[in-house]
Amino acid sequence: MVSPMRDLRVPLAVLLTAAIAAPTAFGAGSDVLEGTYEGSSNGVNATVMVDDAGDGELRYTLKSSCGKSKGTIDLAGGPGGSFKGSLATGRSSVIAQLRANAGGELDGLLRHKVKPKSKGKGKKKCSAKNTFTAILDVQTSPVVKTNVGHYEGTGQDGGLPISFDVAFDAESGGLEVSNMAFQSNADCYDDLDLDGEDDTIVANVSGLAGDVEEDGFFVIESDDANIYVDGMLEDGTAEIYLEVGGFFAADGTPMTDGPFECDSFGETYTADRS
Repeated sequence: MVSPMRDLRVPLAVLLTAAIAAPTAFGAGSDVLEGTYEGSSNGVNATVMVDDAGDGELRYTLKSSCGKSKGTIDLAGGPGGSFKGSLATGRSSVIAQLRANAGGELDGLLRHKVKPKSKGKGKKKCSAKNTFTAILDVQTSPVVKTNVGHYEGTGQDGGLPISFDVAFDAESGGLEVSNMAFQSNADCYDDLDLDGEDDTIVANVSGLAGDVEEDGFFVIESDDANIYVDGMLEDGTAEIYLEVGGFFAADGTPMTDGPFECDSFGETYTADRS
């Protein structure tokens, strides 16, 4: 099976791992959601602004064992949701290192160094380290504002419906898809109505959920009905590809050892935020 959303080959029968996983306004090449992160601890007051290119800016005030510092540092984004930048003013310098944690927050470290006022024996540079954690301001995040909500749409082939919700998950620090329900045409391998042709049904699937990746892509897989769904969220619109298969009841709901064994052969859906 090749998904039109990504060049993936995924076996149809797989375990429900709810791996839609979490987002645009999504940061291009970034493992961190675009937006403003704020934190205050251990002598640091920090505001981190992450842009849609995956870079950022740190505005900070610092009180360390070497003294006080205040300024703005340009941050270069790196792999794994990491950022790094530095600022030197007079005898003082600050190196900033940040990395996204599992909850989508930014854990930061400021290395503060101050040179002595004059050179001489016994005079050493002062060095200090201060840590902080900055949390996404959900209310002002463009990712959240443009993508959170209820989505409804239809399939491109048969016009069958799909719907789901997108919300910010504070625990993971990313977006989450929930309550996904859709209908899809499926061809069956039996002729239970004895009309001389294989039966067809409309599969009715509901209750799917998972996380959205930082680039807006999501995947849901389930072996309950051999379900595969992938999609891309961007600016309140979702393009979705899905396949279903397995055993179904007469009304099209997945059913272990149901009377109908059927498969769809892939369909693309478009859904918009309402």
